[in-house]
Amino acid sequence: MRIASVVAVSGLAIGGLFYGLNSVNAAGLNKNYNYIKANYAVPNANVAWVSPNGDDNKGNGSESAPYKSFGRAVTKIGDGGTVVAKSGIYREPHFFVTKKNVTMQAAPNAEVWLKGSDVVTNWSREGNMWKATGNFQNFCHVCTTNIKPEVEGMAAYPEQVFINDKPLTQVGSKAEVGPGKFYVEDATQTTRSGGHFNPGRQDTVSYYLGSDPTAGTTEISQRTRAFTTTGENFKLQGINIAQYAPNQTWGFKDPQLDDKAGPIAISINGKNSLVQDVIVAQNSNSGLFLDKASGSVVKNSQFLDNGGNGAGANRIENAVFENNTFSNNNAAGFETNGSYCTSWCGMADVKVTHAENFTFRNNVVDYSKSGSTNSDIAVAKRHQLPGFWCDEG
Repeated sequence: MRIASVVAVSGLAIGGLFYGLNSVNAAGLNKNYNYIKANYAVPNANVAWVSPNGDDNKGNGSESAPYKSFGRAVTKIGDGGTVVAKSGIYREPHFFVTKKNVTMQAAPNAEVWLKGSDVVTNWSREGNMWKATGNFQNFCHVCTTNIKPEVEGMAAYPEQVFINDKPLTQVGSKAEVGPGKFYVEDATQTTRSGGHFNPGRQDTVSYYLGSDPTAGTTEISQRTRAFTTTGENFKLQGINIAQYAPNQTWGFKDPQLDDKAGPIAISINGKNSLVQDVIVAQNSNSGLFLDKASGSVVKNSQFLDNGGNGAGANRIENAVFENNTFSNNNAAGFETNGSYCTSWCGMADVKVTHAENFTFRNNVVDYSKSGSTNSDIAVAKRHQLPGFWCDEG
């Protein structure tokens, strides 16, 4: 592996200077994060507008008659086209972007979120808990990089619940449910023997919460990946990705999601792509991943509170990560002690493999909210992820 001669990591914060830049008193569509406001020019032609209030059947993609989904809009533009998103929260199935030179951008000053969660309202009281039963996604609890999923504990469970965009903590039994915690009851779970998976059946699942879900907007993660791109020169600007629930392995084919069940929320696979002014947050495993996307740039974005890695790249040349913020990734608590995760250790804020001439410049990697004094090397080794991990050159 060759790394560019100018590679800098700035702002390894020890105090409280950087953490919470974007997580305190948010007053917009997301109650936990303040979006990055931007004003991108809207082209005059080859444009499709989207809005949460749009219509995929009756809309024509104009600003006055937008489509409802990104998935529909990207099929209506040609190479070099632009999807412009109005303010709102978008919830839709995984979609592909296969054309070249496609841009997906927020409308001027718009706050846009693609979420992997759905709002759930059918709660009933059961003792000191609140219960919702339905056809929720059956997630795999044994789909880990480690061939011994039990080593990862509850981190192996992709389920997520949020009340007003604040996460609850998943526990392994109803007896453990209390304020701020939840339990998932799935009678037909996926099982595993070594590297072989026996997928469970998609059927009724119950969620038990120890906090009142009617006290705010309660969301349960139901989707695992937002989108996959294969076209060159793709641009993602000002569109935030949150609350997807991928598992940790590439090798599992889910009965409903096929090979999109893991392990990333965004998959970019085209050369010379750009990710700019984006928040990638609260995904159960890794957030952004670039594969064979040489020449790509990720800048002025934030990777926060993801269950696994904030971002990653593989088989990539001449790529640049600059002016980004990484904080509180591996929020799920995947094992980082080499004595336990052994050859399956892989957690980092950014993990890059098989790379040449990769530049990591002017990024903030912040552990000020870890609750530990990371200026002490011995303490940092126990609590801090590698900020930037390169290997397998």
